Amino acid sequence: TETEYDSKQGYKGNFCVRQRKELILCSSTIYASIQLVLFFLQEDIMHRSLTVKEVLIYQANLRLPSSISQEEKKRKVNEVLDLLDLARVKNTKIGDEESRGISGGQRKRVNIGMELVTDPTLLFLDEPTSGLDSTSSLMVVNTLKAVAEEKKLTIVCVIHQPRYEIFSKFHKVLFLAPGGQTVFLGSVREAENYFDMLGFQVPEKVNPADFYMDVIGGLCKGSEESTGTLSERWEEFTAENNTGAENTDSADGSRAVPDDGIEQLPFTSFLGMFRRNPNKDQDRQMPNFLIQFITFLRREIRLQFRLSRSLLLDQFLVLLAGGTLGALRKEVSWHLCRQYLTFCK
Repeated sequence: TETEYDSKQGYKGNFCVRQRKELILCSSTIYASIQLVLFFLQEDIMHRSLTVKEVLIYQANLRLPSSISQEEKKRKVNEVLDLLDLARVKNTKIGDEESRGISGGQRKRVNIGMELVTDPTLLFLDEPTSGLDSTSSLMVVNTLKAVAEEKKLTIVCVIHQPRYEIFSKFHKVLFLAPGGQTVFLGSVREAENYFDMLGFQVPEKVNPADFYMDVIGGLCKGSEESTGTLSERWEEFTAENNTGAENTDSADGSRAVPDDGIEQLPFTSFLGMFRRNPNKDQDRQMPNFLIQFITFLRREIRLQFRLSRSLLLDQFLVLLAGGTLGALRKEVSWHLCRQYLTFCK
């Protein structure tokens, strides 16, 4: 991938997928197959003085097509609130270190909701459980799985050190070696079968996700496989299974699973995840400049009104500082004037 950040348009760039040094997917293919791709940042970017519902409403007004009515936008916001289990805190402020608000896990869900109100087809998440404890992380992943199944949404996320309950929630997992080389792609059960086939059995009372990462990092005791060797073994494995795919059909015409218990799906099935939802063929024309300006103005007025106490305090401090400096200047000026008159005498 080649990306850059633009303050007005967000992240933009080229997205390419290669298999055995052959280009099989590029950004033009993706955007021709799906309607909207969204990227979830690791940092929580939202105004802390707004409530949960207000954050989502402003996102809907700014990012949903102008052809959608306000009633429909509010309905989408309420649907997202219910889906993310945020309805009971919808009138609670986001909060920060100084003012109490929602919890860290709820804040992550609000951040996810900011993207869901735009009704995407593909959602990328960068460490959605970062900074959360194991329980809150599990709740976030449970929410993501429910969203994926409820909205038929493809979610791709980067996650580090997941507990097994979180690891087992994913339909597909991808292990990458340093340099972006693929070591494994498949389900959690298939991962166990594959690494067993390589001679790496998960010890008792050890998290399989941590064990696999130790194997990839060369930290597993007795591991003689280098990172390059593991990626080469995976390429050989996929090549062998794809070559023999036509010979794995059963008598009834269905596809049989290989003896090692790992079912290798063709890459076209992977592309099928990036399908376009026919229910989202509406006009995606974004709100014009005037609508965006009015929305930003209303939001800023509301923020300034809620910060009225701090504004009054700032005004008082300005007046106090100005009066103090004025009094000091007057005193100094009169003192210098008296000295000048004395010198003239």
